[in-house]
Amino acid sequence: MKIKKKILIILLAFSIVTIVATSTVTAADPPERIYVNESFNFTYHSFDSAPGKANYFSSINAYDDAFYFTMGQQNKMIEYSPVYNQMIQVGDQKEKGQSVDINNIFGQKVGSISSDSNGVFSFSVQIDKPFSFTWSGGHKVGLNDDAKQIEEIYDADGKLIYKK
Repeated sequence: MKIKKKILIILLAFSIVTIVATSTVTAADPPERIYVNESFNFTYHSFDSAPGKANYFSSINAYDDAFYFTMGQQNKMIEYSPVYNQMIQVGDQKEKGQSVDINNIFGQKVGSISSDSNGVFSFSVQIDKPFSFTWSGGHKVGLNDDAKQIEEIYDADGKLIYKK
């Protein structure tokens, strides 16, 4: 009887260890090169936000993490993507306390957004043109000491459009 109890206890302990080990497996790091399309979003970060204070005013969320654009990359993305360009313009207008016009698909004004206070804000827009990028970790944004920064950007055909 004692041997059966010992075997049962050993099997139970082994089962618990196996369950704990499999439940603590974390997701793998993002790949070295990330491909994004229209199912991803650009995000604008205000000057007073943690990313803005670290001089990152836009990012892409992928693999449950933010990948931040530098100022030089931001200027290149303004040329590459009309939607990114509009996002930066709207963010800049809001930073200055100006109202932002809302237009319909024909370009006619149908409303506007205004704000008395700039403060901390962010907003996202859908990516309009596919591209890919490489990244590096270990950058500081707010309390995050391992923020991800975009390094190289490639257009939809794989042509390098920005190299740090």
